[in-house]
Amino acid sequence: MVNGGCVPFKVLPQEHAEQALLAQLHPPDLIGASAYVTLEPCTKRKTGKSCADILIDKKIAVVHVGNCDPNPDIGALAWERFHKHGIIVKDFTGDLRNEARRDNASFFAKFRWSKKETGGASFDYQSNGGLRLLGRDGAEFRTRWTNSGPGSIHALDYDHDVCIAKNCSQFNEVDDPGRWMEDSYYTKPVCEGEIVIFRNEHGFALVKVLRAMPRADGSNAELHLSYELRYK
Repeated sequence: MVNGGCVPFKVLPQEHAEQALLAQLHPPDLIGASAYVTLEPCTKRKTGKSCADILIDKKIAVVHVGNCDPNPDIGALAWERFHKHGIIVKDFTGDLRNEARRDNASFFAKFRWSKKETGGASFDYQSNGGLRLLGRDGAEFRTRWTNSGPGSIHALDYDHDVCIAKNCSQFNEVDDPGRWMEDSYYTKPVCEGEIVIFRNEHGFALVKVLRAMPRADGSNAELHLSYELRYK
């Protein structure tokens, strides 16, 4: 909405909404204006200026945000950036947050649920209770994670227990995952490079921890992993 009217604009695949709108709108003066965004403006970009910095440069006074970005490299960092520059951040009301989240459902799902039988995932393990779902609907593995320290993470499963595939660094080195379950417990510390095994009534999930980073100033807690699901 600009001056009480709607302004249509195009967004290219590599562009973000704030970036595209302000580039095409060329407003002469936005000092003291309010911005409404359904998804948190990014604070990091591989190339070019972040959307948060674009809004800061335009001297926006208030930013109304629908949802935090689920991306672990970005999520909730805009608040810190805006507060540092004296910008007020307001939340959408609950019903509008839910509506915005439904509109972005496929994007949010990428950071909560991995439905392929092999692949990788990256997420903030201090969000969503540390839960990451792996696998197809009705047969998903509920992997849960919590802080351990730099270079390691705790894997948890209170229902089925977890175990470490000791001295195995590749999935093809694990013949029978059930063999390692003889040394299972509801939680296990997992170091980077190790494979932890989750199970349910449908089979096993082999998960290799690639990188584990606790929360630090100006960043989120991140977990990067690869996985292989073996259904019965």
